[in-house]
Amino acid sequence: MSKIALNETVLKNVRLWGVPGAAPTDLVIRDGLIASVSATELPGDDCGGRLLMPGFVEPHVHLDKTLSLGTDGLENESGTLDEAIEHWLVSEPLRDRTDFEHRAEAALRLASSRGVTALRTHINVSSLSMVPLEALLTVRERWRGRIEVQLVALGLPGSPAEDAAYAEALHMGVDVIGGSPNHAPDAHAAIRSAFRPRAVWRASRNTRSPPAWGPGSAPTTAVRWPIWTSQTDSASSEKWPRAA
Repeated sequence: MSKIALNETVLKNVRLWGVPGAAPTDLVIRDGLIASVSATELPGDDCGGRLLMPGFVEPHVHLDKTLSLGTDGLENESGTLDEAIEHWLVSEPLRDRTDFEHRAEAALRLASSRGVTALRTHINVSSLSMVPLEALLTVRERWRGRIEVQLVALGLPGSPAEDAAYAEALHMGVDVIGGSPNHAPDAHAAIRSAFRPRAVWRASRNTRSPPAWGPGSAPTTAVRWPIWTSQTDSASSEKWPRAA
């Protein structure tokens, strides 16, 4: 009997996704790449005729907020975005880095167990705090090789302080610039900032002020901070709560 190499994985008796009616076959994976799709004498794992599919892709999650409902009394009785933002503005600054890491990893374990191999998550980025991003950068490294995690900066660019926070996020390792212009004080300025060249972002980094608060404290002024980029309803500053 032939022997498989240490860098090989052999899946036997699998049905291929996208090829309806085809008979089960064998798959040889070598150095992480599919080397052959045909019957082989190599020993391997008998998949019993199960369907072999590409890994699932989760294109839109918020790992900094995932699994937070019900923790520390966090509820959303109305099920609306406005109430979610209201509670999160108070809850987020009370959470430390360990909390963000623990919940994000729990969500990744659930995703991985259901076949997700790539995931894009939005992360709150602000001149007030970078704790969520710091936590998710750590989690991304821990899960490298199991789930490809792409980090998207989600905030309100368009002012010097918030632009500097975005520049810092890029320096730290965020993958994509995002935002929610409809929640920004100046939607046009937010859009212009989001589409600035990377070199301009790097120049903005030096103007960032240190965070005004961190875990265990809260801002004393109203903060307009979005949760979902898909939200399209306009929001006036009066609708946004004052964190206490």
